[in-house]
Amino acid sequence: MTGRVIEAISGRCAVYADGGVFDCAVKGVFRKNSLFPKAGDVVDFDVIAEKEGNVTAIRERKNTFIRPAVSNVDIMLIVSSLSSPPPDPENIDKMTAICEHYGVEPVIIFTKSDIATDASVSDVYKNAGYKVFVVSNADAEGVNNIKNLISGKLAVLTGFSGVGKSTLLNRLCDGAESAVGPLSEKLGRGMNTTRRATLFRSENGFIADTPGFSSLDITMCIDASKEDIKDLFPEFSEFGQCRFVDCLHLEGTKGCEVCRALKDGKIAPSRYKSYLKFYEAFASLKRY
Repeated sequence: MTGRVIEAISGRCAVYADGGVFDCAVKGVFRKNSLFPKAGDVVDFDVIAEKEGNVTAIRERKNTFIRPAVSNVDIMLIVSSLSSPPPDPENIDKMTAICEHYGVEPVIIFTKSDIATDASVSDVYKNAGYKVFVVSNADAEGVNNIKNLISGKLAVLTGFSGVGKSTLLNRLCDGAESAVGPLSEKLGRGMNTTRRATLFRSENGFIADTPGFSSLDITMCIDASKEDIKDLFPEFSEFGQCRFVDCLHLEGTKGCEVCRALKDGKIAPSRYKSYLKFYEAFASLKRY
């Protein structure tokens, strides 16, 4: 049979197929080759008993993330609150950059609009060309638009702890709050279900709920050179050609159209600040 991995723990995985979930063991050959199933993988498996099986093959991945550990992602829902905790543009920018690198559509969702006094940060990302939703934790307004966007796709839900991810997940996937990962239940682990990536059914697709992050080292998430970082900020490409073809858009560069756009208020200072920080992070890497 063929199915979708919805959870993977300790050499086993839960596979959704034919309307049910199979508890599957992972053959030793995969462990020998350090190739382990991840949430989101499409796998072939042999059924050996009722709702049990052995994974025999992992289908080719269109993308695979280190953090969160999930594969074959279509959309990443980057969740940030507008208040308590306040938005952290640098971490949002890390996630959008990671999406750009992997060819995944980033969608930014700002929660807690009902208690926020300032939602202007959402305009930064709208102006950068991203899809942005501002929602209230007090009601489900705007959630249906997100449901329509992710229908039939594999979406990843990620963001800081405490931003309302669980509330949003339960509105996108009815019953997710009471869902217990089948493998963690089998292993007797009473841990938080978002300590790892777990897929939930959402109408015609899946949503991967992932651990909240408090810090994220972008150099550990993507394989890129310092010259590549400018391409992870799509709004930079809107401002014509710089004087030099290989322009890196660094401060003080003569003839740089991106620097001009920044000065003219067409690029958000926070986005440019993130660009410089990511550039320096990759420039400082020692490559052998």
